[in-house]
Amino acid sequence: PSLSVGADANRYYQDVFGDAKDYNQDYEYAGYVSVDWDIFNGFNNYFKKQEAVAVAKAEKEKLIQAELAASSDVWSKYYAYKTGLRKLDFSKAFYDSAQASYDLSLEGYKTGLKDILDLLQSQTQLSAARSKYIQSKKDLFIALAELIHATGSMHVPVSNRG
Repeated sequence: PSLSVGADANRYYQDVFGDAKDYNQDYEYAGYVSVDWDIFNGFNNYFKKQEAVAVAKAEKEKLIQAELAASSDVWSKYYAYKTGLRKLDFSKAFYDSAQASYDLSLEGYKTGLKDILDLLQSQTQLSAARSKYIQSKKDLFIALAELIHATGSMHVPVSNRG
């Protein structure tokens, strides 16, 4: 409800042209008090409340979706990190195996049991294994950096592998 208060004052006068009489004066005063109150507003307040409740529910659902997205991001980064650890183990084993194969080929070449083609082939395999090992280290560090970024924390245990 609203309350309005007001006042008004007016002065009227008349002068007839050519009349010797004085002019007529009239004074008018007015005051008013007004109360404005909607008794029935067509359920406007009810619908505003329903709209506010619906907006609050929609914002809550957006928050839940954001939480799920963040959680999903953290878990996917975690599993990428765990996969990177496994890939590093396998690439290290592959590199060790290629190194041993190269060493045997080199020893065989020196003793005359293997030719230069066998030595070059094992050297190519060693180079590929070294490249995979370095790539898996890089992938692991990237996965770790992404995990740290996703969690917002630097407290991720790092093992002393490779």
